[in-house]
Amino acid sequence: MAQSSLEELWSVPGNNRCVDCGVPEPDWASINLGVMVCLDCSGIHRQLGVHISQVRSVKLDTKCWQGELMQHMRSIGNLTFNRVWEGGVPTETVRPSEFPNHPAVREAFILSKYRDRKFFLNAESEGVVDMEARVPRGKDVSFESDVVKLSGATIFGKPKWDSRTLRLGGGQLEYLSKSTVKGTIPLDGCSFSLLDNDTYPGHSHLLAVHTPADGPNDGRRFVFSCESAQLAVKWLQLLRFAAREPSPVHSPPSAPPPPPPGAEDPGPSGTLSQLAVTLASEAGQRARSEALRASDCHSLDQPSELGVWTPCHCVLTPWCLYLFKSADDLDRPIALIPLQNAELEEHGRLIPDGTDAATAPAYRLAVWYPMGYLSIGSQDQSDHDAWLEAIKGAVDQAQQDQ
Repeated sequence: MAQSSLEELWSVPGNNRCVDCGVPEPDWASINLGVMVCLDCSGIHRQLGVHISQVRSVKLDTKCWQGELMQHMRSIGNLTFNRVWEGGVPTETVRPSEFPNHPAVREAFILSKYRDRKFFLNAESEGVVDMEARVPRGKDVSFESDVVKLSGATIFGKPKWDSRTLRLGGGQLEYLSKSTVKGTIPLDGCSFSLLDNDTYPGHSHLLAVHTPADGPNDGRRFVFSCESAQLAVKWLQLLRFAAREPSPVHSPPSAPPPPPPGAEDPGPSGTLSQLAVTLASEAGQRARSEALRASDCHSLDQPSELGVWTPCHCVLTPWCLYLFKSADDLDRPIALIPLQNAELEEHGRLIPDGTDAATAPAYRLAVWYPMGYLSIGSQDQSDHDAWLEAIKGAVDQAQQDQ
């Protein structure tokens, strides 16, 4: 039974490889997201919490793999899922497949992808929201921390290590002793990597900076030991952005993202996208005749710190939450969430401020499903509470009636 379920799940486009790291034949799944993951990535998914990802084993949890769950899993698939959840991933992003022996890379990628939703790109934002332009790069990237630097000298035949402060800014890397600059590394032409912990016994969390042969450092490799694996990964990511160095394993989506609401052809994106297209085509009629609640509010155009809060008009119906540009334009939604598969995030502190914290609404909530995400906010607590109560009730009822 387990093997037949696996083969059926692997037949869905993209499901024969882990949705996060790409290893072949994953036998674990996130059943609410509708994707297949490997054993290593499933452990990080468990850390996310069940409000984000609900993990099951296809081989061990055999009784659940039938009926509605199998239909749900077949309706999404890893390929379709990643066109949305990795639709806005920067080319410089450090990926698990690049450093499979570094768990901190896997952890950082999965937390960014699901908890922080840094790579999420709604289909209706394609070609409208320029995510690449919102990511700081080049001289705009700055950071510093204490490290231990591999010296060129030796002590009793062993490499010497020096305590330093590593500072990134202005397109270059400096290492300092106290407040004195001991050396500078221009980032032009450099590449960056993580080294295995056994490369230099006694030192771990190793970051390497490889300088060009024709540069001022004559092709020298600089090695720094960071305080933690997480810090080493953060340094690697920031250096990639500062040097505009693309990941060697980055590849663009293999096909266009799912069609935006209102598109005539639902394409190959599965049942959920087809449902969204149907609900979009009925948006005007439903918004005018079935509204449970409607009001002007603000919405975050991308569900991460890179998002921008913009004015909009929100309409809740028994089966769908719609977002329109204004109350005068109800025939074509700019976003929607089918409530049958929706999850509600009511803790405002978990919803990003966006690019400008000063303009972020004081009261926020979010509603999402595997193919879409909406963050809406208000400056009025009573309005927020009314929306929260209405959405909770509508989601519960839609899922009971499904």
